[in-house]
Amino acid sequence: MNLSQVNVILDLGALLVLTVIWFTNSNGNVEMQDRYLFRSMMVSTSTVLGANAAMYMTSDFSIQFAWYFCLFACSIHYIAQTVFCWQWFLLAKARFLKSPPSLYTWRQYFFAIPLIAEFIILSVINPFNGIVFSISETNRIVRGPFFYWNILFNYIYILASVVLIILTIVRNKNRAVRKKNEMLLFIMVAPIITSFVQVAAQDVSVLWPAIAISVFMLYEIEAQHYLEFKATKQAELEAELTKNKIAIMMSQIQPHFLYNTLTTIKALIGQNPTQAQTVITEFSNYLRTNMDSIDQTTPVDFIKELEHTKTYTTIEQLRFPDLVVEYDIRDKNFLLPSLSIQPMVENAIKHGIRQRKEPGGKVIVKTFRRDGCHVVQIIDNGAGFSTLSDQSKDSTRSHIGLANTRQRIEEMMHGQFVIESTPGEGTTVSFIIPDA
Repeated sequence: MNLSQVNVILDLGALLVLTVIWFTNSNGNVEMQDRYLFRSMMVSTSTVLGANAAMYMTSDFSIQFAWYFCLFACSIHYIAQTVFCWQWFLLAKARFLKSPPSLYTWRQYFFAIPLIAEFIILSVINPFNGIVFSISETNRIVRGPFFYWNILFNYIYILASVVLIILTIVRNKNRAVRKKNEMLLFIMVAPIITSFVQVAAQDVSVLWPAIAISVFMLYEIEAQHYLEFKATKQAELEAELTKNKIAIMMSQIQPHFLYNTLTTIKALIGQNPTQAQTVITEFSNYLRTNMDSIDQTTPVDFIKELEHTKTYTTIEQLRFPDLVVEYDIRDKNFLLPSLSIQPMVENAIKHGIRQRKEPGGKVIVKTFRRDGCHVVQIIDNGAGFSTLSDQSKDSTRSHIGLANTRQRIEEMMHGQFVIESTPGEGTTVSFIIPDA
């Protein structure tokens, strides 16, 4: 096997691998910001590999067609190489300026003037005078007077890309971004090192297969970072949406609680002015000492939430003296959403106790531990309802606090919200909150 055959195998092998990866890699459809640039770099690399293989396959042929074919393939090789160096530079400049890379803005062409001149020389002038290269009668490349200038232009852009990435790493304090740029620098330096290996290997084609591997690695790393970035942004967005949702729910609960308390005071003013004064005093103290808790959108201590509930039930018992409220507190060292127990007690009184055929009624607030969880129960012996018809969701039976409390228990505490009810016997609402 001669040297040309070895080079054909290396180039076609790298091209085949790159083609298979192009169509099968899992990140191929990632719509990252500069995806088109990475994909175009892979196209440029594939073009060079194909042109290389074509040149080596036609070497030592003496027919005229093979000569023209070799000249065409060699021209394509150097043109694609020039385009690749420009794409490499665009990528580094985009990282340095923290802006999307673009192949089409007029400012980009200012930097590309030497490469545009080189492109014109390779595609228009060189085929006629061999200023960069010519093809011998045996279809081998003969270096022209402008050959090394061509290599120098390409290396200037590659080295400029490396310098830009180094500056980007130095000035960037973000650890994740800095690590990504360090990986980019390593991949950019690899082809430069391989070019020296190419010289030492005595014309064995190792440079562009190595560049093909580097481009693919770079694309995969960028795609993976982009997927991680999207996942982080999605998590942040979901957290923000949840926070806003909780804030909206809290804003719904607060006016409702205040409205019902003021309605109670209004009813007492006509019936018992002395009691009304007592309720106003209780309510004023509640507002003064607990206003911060009303605005709380993060979990609060159970004891603090219990004080809200006791304030509410005290007001209700002043209005309805036959109402009995009991507290069976066996567990109190845990957190739960603000204004979660009070709306459930309010539901129990309004939709359970007051719907009884007999006067009076009892509400029990109970807490205990079970299976590593904190359990809060609001139990009433009111009218109850049929769970088969799911009347708990009916707007005439359950006010907005029920749905909000359920959602906050599940989203803020990752707990469970359970309703058990029997018509004519009563209802039990349970919060099951796992240990933090």
